[in-house]
Amino acid sequence: MLGKVLKYDIKNCARYFIPLYLIFAAIVLITKLYLFASPESETVFHALSGLILSSYLFSLIGVFLLTEVFLVVYFYKKCISREAYLTFTLPVKTGTHLLAKCLNCAVWHLLSFVLLFFSIFALFSLDDLQVTFRMIGLLFSSRIPIDFSYTVVFLILTGIVYLFSYSLIFYAPMAMGQVVTRHKILASVGIYIAFYIIFSLVSSFGSTFLLIGTEVISHGDATARLTVLSAFLFFLALAQAVLYYVLTYFFLSRKLNLT
Repeated sequence: MLGKVLKYDIKNCARYFIPLYLIFAAIVLITKLYLFASPESETVFHALSGLILSSYLFSLIGVFLLTEVFLVVYFYKKCISREAYLTFTLPVKTGTHLLAKCLNCAVWHLLSFVLLFFSIFALFSLDDLQVTFRMIGLLFSSRIPIDFSYTVVFLILTGIVYLFSYSLIFYAPMAMGQVVTRHKILASVGIYIAFYIIFSLVSSFGSTFLLIGTEVISHGDATARLTVLSAFLFFLALAQAVLYYVLTYFFLSRKLNLT
């Protein structure tokens, strides 16, 4: 059943994301043609250079912003608004709906990042790409301290956690805010701000405490400090994901208020 719900969510979102990505790809193509225009044609494009490069940067930001906005609105329509009557009358468990929404978000977040990297690499010349890959190869072929390797692993794991759970940062406040009879959106925004402040303080104080502590214990070993800090950020991201998922599941399954 999870596969069917996920397929339905992806197909619904694809109607909006595919045109958005195609528009962005077209802007990347235009930008690439401008950057690699011949010297004879360079004067023709000179007046449009600012517009073209600005369009690329704004479209890059717009892809990520619109992706997140649409995913949040989609969750609100399917699980919070009156359309949720239809969603939760289906013979599908609440956990299945929520997991499908998280996986759907992960798919579109991943596609957005893939599009970002392809667009950046597309703007480089072949020679630039060869130099870049050669430098990356030299970096990984060199001897990397084991503590730094652990840091990279923790950062990758943190990125994976955020890939699957980032939208829960918005889902949990919406699920909690819908309990309020009036001003549900305002309540959701207030809950989101409260969570943001709490976890920002935990992250700031926790990072500072760990850096000071490892500075004393490791006698200034920078790689050890980075390892401890990256591990802390990973476990904090994991704790956030679990907390947001549990809260969202609880309020959607036990406290759903569609009036």
